[in-house]
Amino acid sequence: MNKNFNSKNLEVVDFLTKETFYDRELWAKFVNQFRFRDDNTNLGWRGEYWGKSMRGAAMICSYSNDEKLYEILTETVRDMLTTQDEYGRFASYDIEKEYHDWDVWCRKYVLLGFLYYYDICKDDALKKEIIEALCKHADYILSTVGDDEGKLKINETSHVHYGMNSSSILEPIVKLYNITKEQKYFDFATHIVNCGGARKINIFELAYKNELAPYEYGITKAYELMSCFEGLCEYYYVTGEEKYKTAAINFGKRLIETDVTVIGCSGTTHELLDFSAMRQTVPYDNGQQETCVTVTWMKLCDKLYKLSGEAIFAEEIERSYYNAYLGAVNDQKKVSNDRCFISYSSLCGIKEAVPSFLPFDSYSPLLVGKRGIKTGGAQMLRDGTYFGCCACIAGAGVGSFINSSVVKNESTVIINQFINGKVSDENFNINITTDYPKNETVNFVFDTKKDTIIKVRIPSWSKDTKIKADFDYQINDGYLVANLNVGKYNLKIDFDFSVYATYPKKWSETTIYTEIKIPEFEYVGTKIKYSPEQDNYVCLTRGPLVLGADSRLDKDINSVFSPLIKDGKAISVDSNKANFPVDVCQEITAEDGTTFTLVDYKSCGRDWESYICAWLKTK
Repeated sequence: MNKNFNSKNLEVVDFLTKETFYDRELWAKFVNQFRFRDDNTNLGWRGEYWGKSMRGAAMICSYSNDEKLYEILTETVRDMLTTQDEYGRFASYDIEKEYHDWDVWCRKYVLLGFLYYYDICKDDALKKEIIEALCKHADYILSTVGDDEGKLKINETSHVHYGMNSSSILEPIVKLYNITKEQKYFDFATHIVNCGGARKINIFELAYKNELAPYEYGITKAYELMSCFEGLCEYYYVTGEEKYKTAAINFGKRLIETDVTVIGCSGTTHELLDFSAMRQTVPYDNGQQETCVTVTWMKLCDKLYKLSGEAIFAEEIERSYYNAYLGAVNDQKKVSNDRCFISYSSLCGIKEAVPSFLPFDSYSPLLVGKRGIKTGGAQMLRDGTYFGCCACIAGAGVGSFINSSVVKNESTVIINQFINGKVSDENFNINITTDYPKNETVNFVFDTKKDTIIKVRIPSWSKDTKIKADFDYQINDGYLVANLNVGKYNLKIDFDFSVYATYPKKWSETTIYTEIKIPEFEYVGTKIKYSPEQDNYVCLTRGPLVLGADSRLDKDINSVFSPLIKDGKAISVDSNKANFPVDVCQEITAEDGTTFTLVDYKSCGRDWESYICAWLKTK
């Protein structure tokens, strides 16, 4: 299926390609982590940078068919192949320090990076070389990790997060099995699942039983937890055991219920699940709503959608993409002044980091705060520059959005995201004309060359959707569904772009696991109670977009906003009062008859100097 989109909302593809993925020197720095093994100095995670970046770059290259990008990726793949050691490892840790902290996590990303490149590789000889190298890489792990006497269990190969970061290697191990059909890789995947994901805590069983929400599991590092369930989805496809499908879907739905915020991320206490959906208006002075969590949530939702076919997961991808994800794009090329994550060690006598441009910001504020406050997952490189985890994962975000946009399932074509452009294969052509989500209208022309079932997602937030079609259709489970014979058909949808009010949800008390005792790395439960002050906020949304406040606009961002709400809607009109680039600008009427201006959240604070918020004070 060919996707040829032309949308402002996909400008991030060109941005990442030109600013990061074309950078041969940057790829060389990432490869050098496996030559010099600087992660030895602090048991760090520099070894994730190559594979994590390669995964996103390959996803983008698969869509864009950019020959220059493909050439650069091929070069760095060949370079990376030269770093395999005598044991078969691609490792950023020496043997003496292996199986601590982030070692297996980094080896996981080596597997993923190569496997995603393998999917786009045009050279059969190179593909064979890659698989041979990956088998040696995996075989070393299998020789030292597993159920046999004298071996470590997978969740014993890391001191941090009860070994859950290591257990996330499940996904590429299953992918390697799918390519090679080697039983030993399936058996190792089974070992990982049977170990339960974490020491002392079987996260897969907890999700299957569905008695606890994920933030109650006792281990709450959001990104790593989601990554393990990405692997469980892949394991289900191989085994067909409904238990694993149920566990993965339960996990995703409970996250939506308890830990996904209005901007489509999780974790209001740094990078940890903490009952975020209910606690979005609890002040927190450190980074929150991590970009790695946003992207991993989008990737997991893409898998859960394909697993379940439920529109809710496609809708979550949309929410995350247009708010948290695009809001984190550093297209103004700002440099963070924060150095707190870079002070772990000095390499080669370097005492101070060189200010470095990274293409994506790491954290997004919900209450009044700034972007660009720190670089998440930052590690210093040998030349004094630094990079971070959120910058590396960025390509997989837009890649997942594009992957989910139009899906073909046998004779059914499913449109989940509304992007201007064309989609086609040998049996159909679809023209989509829209500037959504700036405006509410989406026009479709379907040209079918054989009988085709068309499904178009109708978002749950669109309470008054207007549809004009020259064919018969039904609305089922969040989709417009039509059986189209050979021919040409037209469809126009006007979604409800009224400005709706969302209020904090009431709760009583619970236990969260956001305190970690060092050096034991033990998660400690803390009982917390609801506070009435959390109710004194409102969030306004227009379509999939959160409307945010910015200190450059016409109202003091720390003041009381109190929009006039009638039947759940604010009184609003389009405006051009914003004095900086925005996609949507709305003039909102307050209870006292005055007005104030809000803009799309993703356009707020991109200068990294102004203060912004998604939740507005009402008292």
